Amino acid sequence: MSKRIRHHKKTQPISQNPTTDLKVGDCIRVKPGVKDPNYGFDIGGWQGRVTEIETNQPPQVTIMFQWDSLSLKCMPASAIRRSEENGLDWTTMGLYSEAVEKAEPRDTQADVDEIVEELSSEHHWDYLGKQGLRIHKVLERV
Repeated sequence: MSKRIRHHKKTQPISQNPTTDLKVGDCIRVKPGVKDPNYGFDIGGWQGRVTEIETNQPPQVTIMFQWDSLSLKCMPASAIRRSEENGLDWTTMGLYSEAVEKAEPRDTQADVDEIVEELSSEHHWDYLGKQGLRIHKVLERV
């Protein structure tokens, strides 16, 4: 009679699901001292509305949001231009939940849509880099 070898089942550590008290539609403010992850300028105090909450990289929670109209007005033209050149969406941002906090809304979605349209028309040719700047200057006089 042979002895049966018992293999103990390996238990997987229980991973905590990352949580946040934020939900889609909430207004958030970037905490003081937070820098834009792409360009390094200070975005502390800027606000937006939560569009998505990503929990697929435990233990981090990423809050995706659309900037509000007042924050978009503060955005440096150089950041919009570089975003256009690099194919990035300058109207939205994603930050870890530790970098943002709940806030009161300062505008409406209609205000956001209006400033996005205005800035988009100003930066329509930016994706072309230096050529786009030349085109913009020529069309500006027309």
